[in-house]
Amino acid sequence: MASSPPDIYAATSITWAVAIFALIMRLKARRMTKMKLWFDDYFAITALIFVSGYSSLVIYWTANYKLGISLDTVSDSIERNYIQDKSRLLLWISELMYASSIAFCKLAILCFYWRVFQYTSIRYAILGLLVAVSIWITIRTFMVIFHCVPVQAYWDKSIQNARCPFNEANFFFATILIHTTMDCIILILPVIEVMKMSLPFSQKLAVVGLFTSGTM
Repeated sequence: MASSPPDIYAATSITWAVAIFALIMRLKARRMTKMKLWFDDYFAITALIFVSGYSSLVIYWTANYKLGISLDTVSDSIERNYIQDKSRLLLWISELMYASSIAFCKLAILCFYWRVFQYTSIRYAILGLLVAVSIWITIRTFMVIFHCVPVQAYWDKSIQNARCPFNEANFFFATILIHTTMDCIILILPVIEVMKMSLPFSQKLAVVGLFTSGTM
């Protein structure tokens, strides 16, 4: 079976570079228009910090601990156990960074919506989603950190009498379901106001397409 590290490097590096470029252009636009940075900009910057940490971690994991390569290729059982322990630690850290980057992206988008739609009928929905995202990332972070008690038992399986009360499959399914549902609501939300605008239908579709391009 072909190993996938090249795919991991490509996927991580390209999307990371695009994110950096997008933020640079955003800040450049703010400077050109002489607009002060607001909460959406600060949340976007924070999101990129977590994205950079996550991307760096994935590249480090791939380069040093065989992410994307079957452990069947490692014949030494001691080395295999060492790689598994390190991989579980890196997974634990990456979960925190990944979730945080997603949460701050959501907050950045919602704060942008607030600037545009704060006097419209969807303002309460925006506020509700801001609260929901904040609660979601707080609970998710708590559950990731204390997935096992003591905490280090998540990656160090030699610890005796450790407790890991959360079913991993159910936990990830629930968090992904909530995350995806919030994404869909966030992307659809501005469509309500756009369709009320006094614009030709073709222009409405163009604006709706701009807001919903995040589905890609």
